[in-house]
Amino acid sequence: MAKATGDKALTVTVSGTDFNFNVSRKAYNDYQNSLFNNKNKVGGANNFLVEVVDEGQRKDLIEFIASTPGCELELVGAIVENYAPDLELTVKKSAS
Repeated sequence: MAKATGDKALTVTVSGTDFNFNVSRKAYNDYQNSLFNNKNKVGGANNFLVEVVDEGQRKDLIEFIASTPGCELELVGAIVENYAPDLELTVKKSAS
């Protein structure tokens, strides 16, 4: 079965443990939108991580997050940085 456009599998090694994440465009967009609509940035990061981690690792990730204060933002930062493509953008000023 072909993956939907925008789906990406990522593995993040944290303290010697590999966590596998399956990021869809919808999950990514929902997370980005939550940054603007919610003052709770850590909660949004936590929800995103728990949603996209492999189901078999969900319990381990939740336990890791509970025992490692502040890790949500570092983890989500690594995933977002590796999910989104690097674009070469140039903005040209109009001649008017």
